[in-house]
Amino acid sequence: MELSETYAKKVDACIEAIKRVGYDVVGIVASYRGEHFPNGPEKAACFAQIVGKHLEADMHGYMESQCNLGHFRDARQPYEYGIDLVLGWLIEDAVLLLLKEKGRKAILSGEDRYREFLSPRKISTQPDILVRFGAGERLLEVFCDWKGTWRTQNHCDLRDNKYAKLKQKAAVMIGIAPTTSEGFLIDYSKDDEFKEGYIPAYRKLGYTFKGVRSILRPLEEVLKDLLDL
Repeated sequence: MELSETYAKKVDACIEAIKRVGYDVVGIVASYRGEHFPNGPEKAACFAQIVGKHLEADMHGYMESQCNLGHFRDARQPYEYGIDLVLGWLIEDAVLLLLKEKGRKAILSGEDRYREFLSPRKISTQPDILVRFGAGERLLEVFCDWKGTWRTQNHCDLRDNKYAKLKQKAAVMIGIAPTTSEGFLIDYSKDDEFKEGYIPAYRKLGYTFKGVRSILRPLEEVLKDLLDL
């Protein structure tokens, strides 16, 4: 099956984001050759089909069976939720490669480090990259805006208790908006602008930063500041 226009655009945005970080999505996908999902297909084959915007019947069926998690997928189809997970993994991989290339000690540390479709009890809101900044270690959250919402709608939303976890861990968040070549950096050890409220897109409570446009900057500057932390 061909991906919908909405998801095709998300894939394009992910590929562009990876390019702007300095890498090639083909190389990142190829790094998963030989790895398989539990009782499932090869990860590289799955990721390649998503990047190619076409899911074979067996891949679609596998994602439908593994990603049918109502609370987490919201109004998305199970396979769409799965695609969103994969796109997030790929851009995380690009940021991780950048940190390592620039001499930072960085590893995947959360449950998502296994790059598998998890059961609800294993899903965590903890940031997935652990980075050594200066004399200490910080958790890094990679957050992407595939649709340009931050610029056009001037708000940024976090699901469920993601915000609480970021504050608890005093994490750092890098926001990447490939459609506008912008981004932001938020240090949750300091004050920030997220407020609790109902999020219509998610149909649940979460946290929103109204006025996020005010902290958007050219992505190149944001990446440089991340490396300078």
